[in-house]
Amino acid sequence: MTIHLVGSGAQVEGLDGVWDSFVAEAKRRSGGDGTRPIVVCLLELPEDGGLSPEWTAGYTDPILARWPEAPIELVTLRPTEAFLADPTFGSSTPSPDDATPDQATPAQDATEPSSTPEPVTEPPAPTLPDLSQAAGLVVGGGWTPGYLHCLLPHRDQIARAVRRDLPYLGFSAGASIAARHALVGGQFADGIRVQQEFAAEDLRELTVVDGLALVSALVQVHTDEWSNEGIVISAIERNLAGHAVAIDEGTALVVEPASGRTTRLGRGRLRWFSKESHGVLVHTEEPVRTSDEG
Repeated sequence: MTIHLVGSGAQVEGLDGVWDSFVAEAKRRSGGDGTRPIVVCLLELPEDGGLSPEWTAGYTDPILARWPEAPIELVTLRPTEAFLADPTFGSSTPSPDDATPDQATPAQDATEPSSTPEPVTEPPAPTLPDLSQAAGLVVGGGWTPGYLHCLLPHRDQIARAVRRDLPYLGFSAGASIAARHALVGGQFADGIRVQQEFAAEDLRELTVVDGLALVSALVQVHTDEWSNEGIVISAIERNLAGHAVAIDEGTALVVEPASGRTTRLGRGRLRWFSKESHGVLVHTEEPVRTSDEG
């Protein structure tokens, strides 16, 4: 089974191949008998007034279009009041294997949790269902710190299930938090602006903390729409990550946990960043363009 990390929300064009891949794997895991649910986790904030049917449908309709009998279990994630009052994370310290990677790909043991101490948080409710009995796990887009706050206490269960062939599909925030060291936001690094305010997730300083540890590369999203590679380079320069991948809108990085093999799906690019002795090396995987596209 595979990890699908999408550089946008679910409601964009170019993701048919991603949905096809994820749903096919979830269906195989369930045996096709419909007894194992696909768990869909979406974040609700107090100002939302509840998850809108249109927002929820953006994540459930593509599944049902490919598998009409699929049982879907919606989990509404609600950050605690204490976290909402002070959503500041402390930066984590990268482990040595992230600081000096051999190559710009997800590292071996990508599904193993890191040993960096977790931030102290209240256990959010509700808890996740037993993922060992699930057909797949979808984590939606939205406010990245909130998603991580709600799911970090369940990191061991998520990593264990993915290691045992649970397909994972993360959109935007759900892709970013899948990293061993997750980039959750920030506008400045040492007083220098490295990202626009609208993309900073309400955080002033560049913030990298423990993520779900499904992949070892730091993950950035919305790259072509937000031109946000600067904060990725700054994170690597400060040894907060040894390598990173930036994913365009309507594009997915697909990772096979057992082998570490990666592929690109969708309409846009993957950009890989790795720390070198004299700077940061960038490698771009471009989509194949037809002659009609110019």
